[in-house]
Amino acid sequence: MRLIPALAAGAILVAGGIPAYATDTAPPTADYCSIDVSQQTLVCSGSAAGLATAWTATPRTQLTQVLIARLYDAADYDTSAGYLNVYADSDCTSSGSNIDASISNLGAWSDRVSSFASYGNCATRLWANTGFSGAAYPSSTGWLVDGTSLGTLNNAASSAQFS
Repeated sequence: MRLIPALAAGAILVAGGIPAYATDTAPPTADYCSIDVSQQTLVCSGSAAGLATAWTATPRTQLTQVLIARLYDAADYDTSAGYLNVYADSDCTSSGSNIDASISNLGAWSDRVSSFASYGNCATRLWANTGFSGAAYPSSTGWLVDGTSLGTLNNAASSAQFS
């Protein structure tokens, strides 16, 4: 399992020339972000086009990055308010009994997620609290490939798991 302790962990890069910063500094506020759960790298930009450019330019040791999920700031997969792409070094296994990747603290993305889509073999579970505790969507034992709205966890998720 690949575990990201917080989105503020590791190298944080923001398009537009703002340098990487230490983990004890507040994370950047940008609406379009991608995270590599394998290398704990977060890249953000103020636009989807800027994110694509910054992500492509970010050095990573993995030759292949697989998009395993996208968390949206708005319901119904609406990209206008922003999103967080979640990348891993490989696709999830087809088994829902193991956790292939996790983000224990969504950091700047806590209390923002309103819908999500999983890709490849992946499914997603969101938790109300950091560290995978509190209420869960769809449940503490269930997984969903996508969710157009999150019910009581709308704008209330603080951690995520992928299987």
